[in-house]
Amino acid sequence: MRRCRKNLCCKCCYRGYTFSFPVPTGTGTSISPRGLAWDGKYLWLIARVIGSSSQRALYKFDLGGSGTPQIQLVTTQIDYGNVQIGSNGTSQMFMNNVGTAPLQIDSMKFSSGAFTTNVTFPVIVQPNQMGQIPITFTC
Repeated sequence: MRRCRKNLCCKCCYRGYTFSFPVPTGTGTSISPRGLAWDGKYLWLIARVIGSSSQRALYKFDLGGSGTPQIQLVTTQIDYGNVQIGSNGTSQMFMNNVGTAPLQIDSMKFSSGAFTTNVTFPVIVQPNQMGQIPITFTC
């Protein structure tokens, strides 16, 4: 088995970060790894297919990732003003995605049943974009 120059076995050093990746499982020499290569974008592993005595497979690992989303709430509080009993008021909650990947909001949980939203989840906010979700208060 070839090992990386830093002798980390099953880890790869890239731009100062150490990445672990799952290698095909098996016992002893049953996976029989044959090669590990980095092409500048992907880490490639050639190993024996589990349960086969001769078939090999090429495994591709993307270590670059696709960025990281980061939420920044623009609206930190909402003032609905005077809402009459038996009626409701709606206001928008705004957020920025200041990250480098799409931000996906799958759900919202409110501390009181008086607050709801009618938005269809997931809400996707692209990098460097602003999103909004309507929040309704029922009195």
